[in-house]
Amino acid sequence: MVVHVHGSPLPIGALDEAGDFFHDTYGGQMVNLWGLLPVLGGWGDAMKSMTATQRRDDGVSLHGGADEHSMMLYLAPRLVAPAFRRAPDVSGARYEQSFAVAQQPNWPGYIGAPRHASVALGKQIWCECHPRGERHLRLERRPQGGLPQ
Repeated sequence: MVVHVHGSPLPIGALDEAGDFFHDTYGGQMVNLWGLLPVLGGWGDAMKSMTATQRRDDGVSLHGGADEHSMMLYLAPRLVAPAFRRAPDVSGARYEQSFAVAQQPNWPGYIGAPRHASVALGKQIWCECHPRGERHLRLERRPQGGLPQ
């Protein structure tokens, strides 16, 4: 099992290609559930639990912000370096602004406000988005022949 939440087209495409390879080579079926969700809407309403200040600080978080850090704190807390609590906010209020931040020479490798991450937010995001992905797959994008139950 591979669990990821990267919305960028490159990782999504790589996982789709891996699924095709698996099918062609072994006859099995691998489904990239995350690739079926709308990228910027993947969390649904889960982020609404953040305060207005936290949402402003996180901005358009494209990589490693409060959302992704929260999910890692929920799923595998030992993999999260404690220094995230002191990480400065690096984001923009609009997509273009956040994307531009990542093109700066001193970019720290994340976009958002990881200091606002919490286990509770991670659980809320995961529990909301995971069933949406499964429901989307089963109801709207069912491949020919269906999926194994």
